[in-house]
Amino acid sequence: MEFISVFNDVLGPIMRGPSSSHTAGGYRIGRLVRDLLADEPAWVRVTFDPAGSMAPTYQPLGVDLAFISGIMGWSMLDDRYHAARERAGRQEVAVSFEIAPLEHAEHPNAMQIEAESAGGRRLRTVAEAVGGGGVRITRVGGWQVELDGKSGQVLVEIDAEGDTEVVELLSDPSRQISEGSALLTSRTAAPSVSETVSELREVAGVKDVWSVSPVFFVRRGATLFTSAEEMVTTAEEKGLSLGEIGLAYEVELLAMTETEAIDEMLRRYRVMKDSIDAGFDDARSDMLLLQPTASKVFEAEKDGKAAIGGIHTRAAARAMADSGWRSVVVADPHGKPLGVFSGLDLLCYTDCEEVPDSVLVTEVMHAPLFINMDASLQEAAKMMIDNHHHRVLVIDPAHEDSLPLGVISSFDIVSEMARPEASSPARLIR
Repeated sequence: MEFISVFNDVLGPIMRGPSSSHTAGGYRIGRLVRDLLADEPAWVRVTFDPAGSMAPTYQPLGVDLAFISGIMGWSMLDDRYHAARERAGRQEVAVSFEIAPLEHAEHPNAMQIEAESAGGRRLRTVAEAVGGGGVRITRVGGWQVELDGKSGQVLVEIDAEGDTEVVELLSDPSRQISEGSALLTSRTAAPSVSETVSELREVAGVKDVWSVSPVFFVRRGATLFTSAEEMVTTAEEKGLSLGEIGLAYEVELLAMTETEAIDEMLRRYRVMKDSIDAGFDDARSDMLLLQPTASKVFEAEKDGKAAIGGIHTRAAARAMADSGWRSVVVADPHGKPLGVFSGLDLLCYTDCEEVPDSVLVTEVMHAPLFINMDASLQEAAKMMIDNHHHRVLVIDPAHEDSLPLGVISSFDIVSEMARPEASSPARLIR
């Protein structure tokens, strides 16, 4: 079922920041758990392993808000998102988050979810946010499973000797046996499996049925190409632009009409535009120390009043203005950090009447500093002072080759100084 979709993997996921693993992944896990529960939740307990990367970051990176929004059945863009904890409480749904050792924590972004529905249905499952918004449910009850949200899936627990009628209702199911019971798992491209689930519950010998609907667009057709080279060749053969061949690819892969695909693209464009407009709205800024300047930086760059180099450097400056941050991390195509680009790095160009368009961001950036997520704030501050830097990248020492967890800056430290409970960079990373 592995495939690359423009909407699923290139111009997606539609999410709130700052991390696709944490917010998009957390939200999709919540959606899948809601499906498995098959009812409105009454209470939910989410547990993160202390040795994993979620334990110190689930609050600052928004896993809690994203998961609650998902399990409550809200859209990722719902206005209730930022007040998800309070709004769930108002609906008498108790959601708690804990840190404790997990028996099954093979992935650093693993979490265990225990829940009970309003009708009394109990559920215990293990899930993983695998990166880029991808997710996996790896355990349901005592069964090892793999639910990835890329299709509808049905799980049926039944007496090991009595699955003939069930098999007839499912599409090419896989089968595993444990202690006299069997678990049958089947995928489907259908948008809903509710009718099949109702039929399965009536079969003699069926002990339990779980199902999930897809949280991604489902593959229903063939791929027109599998690499950038094939994409260009196919476009040339068909006399299409790259945009047109991308549209044709998605239409064929997802069995959409061109109108449906264009409408979906325009919807995503509106989401992106609205998020940029919100970033430039000074009234909505939550900055603690300084007045918002994003709109001023953007206007100055657009009017040519900011000497900040060529197109690559200007793109970095606009990214900072758009996000309201004072720096961006420069990474290679594999996500490895190469350096940090900040407003101060642009000062060398302030006396230039004309800056060549060929100036690259890698020529302007400075080398990054790294600090472990379990280091103290004093250690972070000392590192900045000793190296004359205003920010450091926070990493998980158990996974040093993975992407940084975030950035902590001198402004973050100063704004936290009055809070005695702040003792680790993991509380502050962005």
